[in-house]
Amino acid sequence: MALQHRPDLIISDLMMPGIDGIELCHRLKTNLRVSHIPFILLTANTSAEQERRGYKEGADAYIAKPFDWDILLYRVRHLLDQQKARIQAFKQTLDVPPTQLAITSLDETFLNKVVAMVEHNMTNANYTIEALSSDMAMSRVSLYRKVLSVTGMTPVEFVRLLRLKEGARLLSEDRFTVAEVADMVGFNSPGYFTKAFKKAFGKLPTKR
Repeated sequence: MALQHRPDLIISDLMMPGIDGIELCHRLKTNLRVSHIPFILLTANTSAEQERRGYKEGADAYIAKPFDWDILLYRVRHLLDQQKARIQAFKQTLDVPPTQLAITSLDETFLNKVVAMVEHNMTNANYTIEALSSDMAMSRVSLYRKVLSVTGMTPVEFVRLLRLKEGARLLSEDRFTVAEVADMVGFNSPGYFTKAFKKAFGKLPTKR
């Protein structure tokens, strides 16, 4: 069901028929398509060993039963707000690396690979999302869903922001003109680079 509907968050009881909550957590957290989804375990078993098992398999929160509904709702809101905050920090702060968006090691590996592909093709203005999908060995739809889920941006938006951040870094070196930097980070037009830069960072691109 999680693979089909891609929920924002999953809450599971530890004890369920057929599969326990820890095994479910393990299966989801090791599946790239859904590994980013926060997972909360509910259980009447409050032993430290059981809790360690849950966190080891990737659970984001572990709540003992009986529980207060308000506390559960606060925890849900906190987990969702955390990811929103990570996304905003990445968008607004130049030196926040993309891996800060990752919730799991699987997501971190995925983002590192995407970033590596973009960096390898940084000067290529014709590097398309179709080409990135092929390099990632994923369908365009799968890439779109995963990037959007982890970063809050479409692949086009994410790649453009990576290019703009590299542009900002190059400009800070005070060695290149805006036109040169635009070309170095894969923009065909200095004018479009300037417009995109201002929209992303709220200021015009200039040397330091």
